[in-house]
Amino acid sequence: MRRHTTTWLQGWLKSLTDTQGGTNYGEKYTQDPVTGFVTKVSDSADAVKVTYGPRLDGRSLTSTIGPSSLGIELSTPHSLLGEPLARTESSGVTVQSYYDELSRVVQDGSSSQRRVSSYDPSGRMVRSGDE
Repeated sequence: MRRHTTTWLQGWLKSLTDTQGGTNYGEKYTQDPVTGFVTKVSDSADAVKVTYGPRLDGRSLTSTIGPSSLGIELSTPHSLLGEPLARTESSGVTVQSYYDELSRVVQDGSSSQRRVSSYDPSGRMVRSGDE
């Protein structure tokens, strides 16, 4: 049997509980006390899944890939326009992204391998390949 519970505090969502077979698959939410924006999402065992920075657009700064027990974290800084500039895994691998004036990805990749993209005048991608 599956059971769902939602917890609210002062109008803010605090947790979702999704229990099935005695296991809780829910999430807990932490908000900024001033703005009310979500700053952190944790699983039912308090392992952090996603952290959000003080951005009005709500972009995530870090997220956990796969089960939290693996501890694989992904950091994603964004430009002022909200474009992801890079993705850095906890292993140290960084994939950087570069954009043109229309916010289209023109190049992305790590130091050892890059992918380059080009577009036709109507904005359609016409080529994307390794450099």
